Amino acid sequence: MNVGQFVPKWAASAGRERAHSQEHFIDLCRLLGEKTPAEGDPSGTIYTFEKGALTPDGDGFADVWLKDHFAWEYKGKHKDLAAAYKQVTGYREALGNPPLLVVSDMDRFEVHTNWTNTEKWIYRFTNYDLLADRPVEVSTASAPAKDAPSLTALQVLKALFEDAERLKPQRTTEQITQEAARLFGKISEELHKWEVDDMRIARFVTRVLFLHVCH
Repeated sequence: MNVGQFVPKWAASAGRERAHSQEHFIDLCRLLGEKTPAEGDPSGTIYTFEKGALTPDGDGFADVWLKDHFAWEYKGKHKDLAAAYKQVTGYREALGNPPLLVVSDMDRFEVHTNWTNTEKWIYRFTNYDLLADRPVEVSTASAPAKDAPSLTALQVLKALFEDAERLKPQRTTEQITQEAARLFGKISEELHKWEVDDMRIARFVTRVLFLHVCH
């Protein structure tokens, strides 16, 4: 299968999750030249559809799982990808904390990074972006990601299977905290120049920090 076949097929599909998600993933494997779960691991030990994930709330299943690479959750077309991400996040510990968490409605893709002690990035693209040579959008929860690699949609998908580290954020959480501290220090200095009292500055910086953490 090539991109010219893949994109119109899935543009026309109604994209009902249970009926079509495995076929969508198999078509992606064909497009990328990767093995399907049944081809790559017939035993289902490290690569499989419907990987069981025991959680405190009971049994769950990741739609696709490749050990040390990704856990993947599908939803039907135009469904809420935030809900899909929340769902796969609930499985991640039971699945060995894979470095990448993928959600898709068979039209849109979000690849969320999941490395410990690093900035969180989200690679976003659609099936139609597979036809383009332009880099995909990469963001944090609230802003464009700094120093993100310039990768096309096809390159991001290929990295899921072959080189997950290529998608890894470079900044650690400690570096982000230090950068925020420097920024808040500069804000405090500027407010002092306007003769704002220390208590008001402290309240303002605390509110900004709270909003930064929440996002």
